[in-house]
Amino acid sequence: MMIDITRFKEVNDRLGHQMGDTFLKEIAEILQKQAREMDIVTRYGGDEFLILLPQIDDGLNSVVERLRKAMEEWNQGHTDIDFSITLSIGTSIWDPESSKDIEVVINNADSSMYENKRHYE
Repeated sequence: MMIDITRFKEVNDRLGHQMGDTFLKEIAEILQKQAREMDIVTRYGGDEFLILLPQIDDGLNSVVERLRKAMEEWNQGHTDIDFSITLSIGTSIWDPESSKDIEVVINNADSSMYENKRHYE
């Protein structure tokens, strides 16, 4: 799962990089709290995160919905900004039994994330 924080540049531009760093840490905590113990949450670069969800089977959509709900709650608690920050989320599934390279799977998730991001811009 690839995740981009929408409107993050606007946070940095309007509120400063220190506030952007604070928001980045808070959102990273949200992602970690919504992950299972076996999941791996990592910053992929800039305002993007990668979450590896081993043995997710058919629960992927519920993870996406939990993340979106957690961000809605986070936004309600932040009256210091007059716009909502959302998550653009792209998913891709890798089967270790397949011959598909992991970079292809990550690129697919990245493409899916950017497609999702177009809905928020």
